[in-house]
Amino acid sequence: MKRIVLLFGLLIAMAAGTFAQHPMCTGSRRDIYSFSPSERLELRNLIHDWLRTQINPSFPSGAQRYPLIWQHTEHNLMIHMTGQKIFLTWHRYYIQELEHWLTDNGHNKYVPLPSWDPTTAIPNEFFNNAAGSGSSQLDGGFPNISSQNIAPPSISSYLPPAACGNFASADNFSASMEVSYHNAIHTAIGGSMASVTNAPGTAVFWIFHAWVDDLWYCYQKNCQLLGADLYVKKYNTDEGVTPVPSGIELWKAPDIWIRNNPDGFQNQVSEDIVMSGPGERAYVYVKVHNRGASPNRDNMGNIGVYWAQGSVGVQWPNPWTGATTIPCGQPRPLGGFIGNKPLRRVNENFLNNIHSGHHTTLEKDYYIYEFEWTGMPDPDHYTTCFPEVWQQQHFCLLARMDEEGSSTPTGSDIYANMSASNNIAMRNVTILKDGISTMRAGSILWGNYTELPMNNTRLTIRFESQEDAGLLQVADVSIKFDRETIREWNGNTRGLRRIDEQVFMLTADGGFIENFVLPPNTVKGLTIQVEPKPNQRITGTHKFDLVQYDGDRIVSGENYVVEPGEIQIQHTIPLAGQDKELYLIYPNPASSEITVLSTQNATSLLDISIFSALGQEVLTVKSLVQGTAISVSDLPEGVYIIRILDTESNTHSSHKLVISK
Repeated sequence: MKRIVLLFGLLIAMAAGTFAQHPMCTGSRRDIYSFSPSERLELRNLIHDWLRTQINPSFPSGAQRYPLIWQHTEHNLMIHMTGQKIFLTWHRYYIQELEHWLTDNGHNKYVPLPSWDPTTAIPNEFFNNAAGSGSSQLDGGFPNISSQNIAPPSISSYLPPAACGNFASADNFSASMEVSYHNAIHTAIGGSMASVTNAPGTAVFWIFHAWVDDLWYCYQKNCQLLGADLYVKKYNTDEGVTPVPSGIELWKAPDIWIRNNPDGFQNQVSEDIVMSGPGERAYVYVKVHNRGASPNRDNMGNIGVYWAQGSVGVQWPNPWTGATTIPCGQPRPLGGFIGNKPLRRVNENFLNNIHSGHHTTLEKDYYIYEFEWTGMPDPDHYTTCFPEVWQQQHFCLLARMDEEGSSTPTGSDIYANMSASNNIAMRNVTILKDGISTMRAGSILWGNYTELPMNNTRLTIRFESQEDAGLLQVADVSIKFDRETIREWNGNTRGLRRIDEQVFMLTADGGFIENFVLPPNTVKGLTIQVEPKPNQRITGTHKFDLVQYDGDRIVSGENYVVEPGEIQIQHTIPLAGQDKELYLIYPNPASSEITVLSTQNATSLLDISIFSALGQEVLTVKSLVQGTAISVSDLPEGVYIIRILDTESNTHSSHKLVISK
């Protein structure tokens, strides 16, 4: 196959100029020389590590061997010398591919990608083989670059305010930038950098294009007056538009998830958190998108994460800031602060022309923040004030951003705050002590965290779809209150039938109980129970919400998932009457081996399957004699599900298993 090498234009006579960053062009990327030599070396190696993540074995060397390099040539005619801004947009999203990989692999300090100012020398770590760099990192076919020091064209015409008068549109800016500045620097560096085909194989290509991208950012911000609009997705189809449409449940944000181990960049789903003792920690992740027309400025503004005891009545700032306590032997907080981080640069949404040829797909850019939750509340601390285990184990998470150029609502009505602002989102979580959940019912706190009374509180149970509401044909769904609350209640119900002093059974989707009067700072608990009807068995997954209203205003809510399956990654209600604790697994947590015994004195042979939190089967043992040790020494630390099949009765049971080395 004939290789076509396209040069980046002719060498333009360049006058040496000195660069002084214009005060209106602060950019959003760090200069490569602000990093230490060892950090620059690490970044250079990481760039080549990323390029090697995709290999085309049909080619022994050269750009075609590396699809991430070759796509630059594949899109050459679409992105170069068109006179349109796609030159800038495409290269920004090319850089994003690298930035997302760096983030996903824990190298956040290099995101956004640092930039190289061409008035300075190419760093030794990025120049040929001075430190084992350049094409030696790849499988040949990439000529060395020629010049470490060049005399670049002046950038004064591309900086605000001059750029605002020089270029009437982004297309004009892009066309001039590409031909008169960008091409000249590629050609002056020479070697692989002078070739469309080979240039992305040199690490300096990436930090140079980060510089070009920052110049464009300055034009967008100061000449086009374009800005960012960051948001955390509160529901699956959320595009960051406010106010949020009425009727949307805002307490199950998909952009917030929690993990037992720091693996949330790869596994972007929540799992039940297992606390085996004091000093345990979990990891909270928040994904931030940008629906604006330009990136936000790096390190401007903050994002904070908070926790609260599970409640449909939470307000702001109580109980999230830890100012509210409850007497459980001693005062215990009903919430608290987890952590705070500066906001990182997130590019705008874009049309992806990278992997899809000339066809475009709308993509959402994002940045993921990881928070180490070192002060997790211990469920055991709440035993004297919450007698039911379910009350002790349920918590909520809240993410709040203070974004540059916008304010985050601080009013007490957190539901109204979330509806009005795309900078706030909430998610429910469960913390299990010793890896064991004795819940046979869903749980939630409710009440009034404000300084004003709520004179007409209503609690409603509503299913997400007609198919979900089919649960009522095979199961009884009930809501149980404490005696004191019911004695004080003098109200109405609809779609709920009272079956004893404290318990009401749901008879129709949307059933509610109303006219609770709640004084200021009142916290209560209730139970949601699901039990199969006689001779019925629940199949499939059913979802519903418990929603608290103050009059006609939604205060907040809780989402419940009812499923008979063993692998559960959402907050779920274990089904009463199904999958009872038929077996004892010990030790749990385990480090090297476990033993399984029937609690019913059965002696049947057992088939054992162990699944990861993502549902992947990681260990299988057939026809196990009860009491025989099973080695789990090869399993990494984490939370697992162990499925036990009785080979005689063909019945199965599922349990959580914690591996702790």
